[in-house]
Amino acid sequence: MVAVACLGLSGCVDQSQYLEIAGGGFIFNYRNAEATYGVVLMPRRDPPPGAMIEVTFENPAGGAPFVVSRPARGGGRIALQTPALTGVEKDRPYHVVVRLLSQDGEELMRLERDYVSDVDQSVLPDQPLAIGPGYQKNIDASEEPFPSSLYDSNGANTTR
Repeated sequence: MVAVACLGLSGCVDQSQYLEIAGGGFIFNYRNAEATYGVVLMPRRDPPPGAMIEVTFENPAGGAPFVVSRPARGGGRIALQTPALTGVEKDRPYHVVVRLLSQDGEELMRLERDYVSDVDQSVLPDQPLAIGPGYQKNIDASEEPFPSSLYDSNGANTTR
């Protein structure tokens, strides 16, 4: 009877967790010719002062994993993602570990999840379709995906 009464009360929700995974996965940006993946966290209660969120992403190319961290805070969603990736394979699980660390570095909680891409990274072009950040037009106003006016005879970008 106590269990039935508890189901109707929001105060009976597990309060031991500071965060929960609200989403995440792979992002393939065709125009910028890059893939990333990330995790979206939702705070369930305010973290202790000075706490940090540390997320370890398995590296699809092999080698050392990507580790991303930021101060923990209450409130809205928290999104963390990898830098640009290479080697993403279709239907292969990639492991992610989320840790909440105290100011002293003690692990307060851990969440783990695998993310699977439904496409292979080979779907992306070899180079970005436009030069410059985001979805701006090419900086030389050309219509070409890789304007020759921006590269020297060795193929190096002259705008950097």
